[in-house]
Amino acid sequence: MVLSSSHLANPLLTLNRKPPIEIVHLYVSPAHNYFGHHGHPADAHAILEVSEARCVAGRGIEGDRFFDFKESYKGQITFFSWEVYEALRKELKVEGCSPSVFRRNAITLGVDLNELIGQTFEIQGVRFEGVEECRPCYWMDEAFHAGAEERMRGRGGLRARILTSGTLWQSTHFPPVTACLIAGGKSSRMGSDKAGVEFEGTVLWKRQMAALEALSPVESLISGRAGAAYAESGLLIVEDEVSDAGPLAGIVSGLRAAAQPLVCFLAVDLPWICGNDLVSLLVACSETCGAVPAHDGYFEALAAIFPKTALPLAEMALQSEDRSLQHFVRECEARGLVRVIESANGNEARFKSVNSPEDLNAQ
Repeated sequence: MVLSSSHLANPLLTLNRKPPIEIVHLYVSPAHNYFGHHGHPADAHAILEVSEARCVAGRGIEGDRFFDFKESYKGQITFFSWEVYEALRKELKVEGCSPSVFRRNAITLGVDLNELIGQTFEIQGVRFEGVEECRPCYWMDEAFHAGAEERMRGRGGLRARILTSGTLWQSTHFPPVTACLIAGGKSSRMGSDKAGVEFEGTVLWKRQMAALEALSPVESLISGRAGAAYAESGLLIVEDEVSDAGPLAGIVSGLRAAAQPLVCFLAVDLPWICGNDLVSLLVACSETCGAVPAHDGYFEALAAIFPKTALPLAEMALQSEDRSLQHFVRECEARGLVRVIESANGNEARFKSVNSPEDLNAQ
């Protein structure tokens, strides 16, 4: 494993973007307790904590009271800050009260929700449009504590529209993971460094790193070459010890360099894979077992998660004559190191690679 010397000082530098937004809790409720109840008693419909929530673009959250409420509704999903919840508990001296009482869908950590008003943002690969503050009402005094409505003003949360469909998960339940972009190929068919080619307005290496960031990785690195398009990214660049050995050499380098028990690999030339695809794999993992998508008996090892304990098998595969990724995954599956996740019919196109200018023109 050869490390790029210019990045050894701080291997955890990021792309100068804010850390991913964490989701601490997710809630849905099938019916309204306060909405439309002015002048009448509140109802007592349960709000249910869920491990995942299916967001449907333009419609809302499946199973929630505001799903298909009205066209372009500004509150298709609502967010509330864990930090605000904790502050309110201290200010009002409240003990033992769940954040579910605020009846917002997603409780977030590490973001000022007011800054997202009027902005497009992304969580776990799902895109949203922040519309307005989810302003508190008098019901908050009943639900949480007297004085809650007043103290929540200006920090009542966020109403947002859902721009792309996908699933949200409680990210605090994710096992720790290293993100590794595989970008060491020669790009001979492309005629130039593939990592620096623009795709839908963004160069490929930045697009793919953004997809990996949906996992909230503990660390991020690039399996590639010093001096390539991503050289000034600030990320640790791990060069292959074995040259001209294909992507398996990148997997070996990434597994060796990673500090976390799981490593998510994504090839730079798979631009149709999105962050939500990778998150759906991560939720199927444990700290000792990764996940690999497959279709029609073919393993997609370059958009997959492997445990560090798979390193000896990867090294053996790299030393073999054919250096087969398919054989490597089969061996991992046989030893319980990965789960194979069969992709839904029709999803094969998501794994299409961009190898030539013709592929770019056909996008």
